[in-house]
Amino acid sequence: MPNTLMSGAGGASSSLTWTTVTGTTQSMLTNSGYVANNAAQVAFTLPTASSVGDVLQVQGKGAGGWRINQNASQTIYNGVTGTATTTGTSGYVDSTTQYASIRLVCVTANLDWAVA
Repeated sequence: MPNTLMSGAGGASSSLTWTTVTGTTQSMLTNSGYVANNAAQVAFTLPTASSVGDVLQVQGKGAGGWRINQNASQTIYNGVTGTATTTGTSGYVDSTTQYASIRLVCVTANLDWAVA
């Protein structure tokens, strides 16, 4: 059952609906948080439609960790490391530890996400 948590991004407050994912794939919805809880890696896919300021968050729990896959023309930017994923369906980010988490903010509608 989803839970709602108030959280901020870029100074704005947004209400995230949280869902525990026990399967191995999940299509993401904007302004949502996910707890990845599977012994195998959970593969998330970014939403195709998003607006500037939309937020996504993933929290690891299961031993398999998580991966966030992109759709055509999408890119994920990490300002801390100065890196970006490969644009399009071959690009992704994934966890390196079981309890890793990530928060993404849409910075270009439908296309670009940045690690917050």
